[in-house]
Amino acid sequence: MANKGVPRKRNSLIYGWGINDSISPVGLHDYTDSSGVFHKLWIDPVYKAWRGAISRCKSAATHKRLPNYIGVEISEEWKGFESFKSWALANGFDPAKVLDKDIVGDGSLYSPTTCCFVSTRVNNFLVGHKLKNSLPLGVSLDKDSGKYVAQVEFMNKCNRLGRFNNMWEAHLVYCRKKLELSYIVINEEQVEDYIATALTAKLQKKVDEAEILYQQSLI
Repeated sequence: MANKGVPRKRNSLIYGWGINDSISPVGLHDYTDSSGVFHKLWIDPVYKAWRGAISRCKSAATHKRLPNYIGVEISEEWKGFESFKSWALANGFDPAKVLDKDIVGDGSLYSPTTCCFVSTRVNNFLVGHKLKNSLPLGVSLDKDSGKYVAQVEFMNKCNRLGRFNNMWEAHLVYCRKKLELSYIVINEEQVEDYIATALTAKLQKKVDEAEILYQQSLI
């Protein structure tokens, strides 16, 4: 028989902010099994998603590990777990998907109007793979030739798109390719129409911005 640990107090705030107002057990329970192995057990996967969003907004430890979440907020509407759960179950919650704030929203807020559930692949696709340099997204420098290489990561492979004298041209080629590939991802992941529309609109905006930067570089 497993030796159950002490449940978390129901009146304690989650990361100093969230309120678990569920009438049934949903949270994180710690216990040690008969072999002496310590476990953390999630009872409700919706609770895990809610707690994760709060962590990314309110936890100093998370901000130290993931500084890009510093400044991200979470809506007061989701302060209570039951409110978040009602929204999640009505908006495509799936334990295999993640809560995304960047596709429908602008990335600065977790809220009912700025979030959606998508696969990890779709979640990562919009952001893209940032190369370890100070160049525009999707661009690296070939030191031997002095030219800029446009490349995009797709299906876990780095695909080179060409070499260019102008780094902004390379960035533009990258952005156009991302938009093109998005239709493949949308089809293969069976993305809902409103999410697909938001995703392609974001990528089209990146193309338009890249076009402006390229044209300015020619002046």
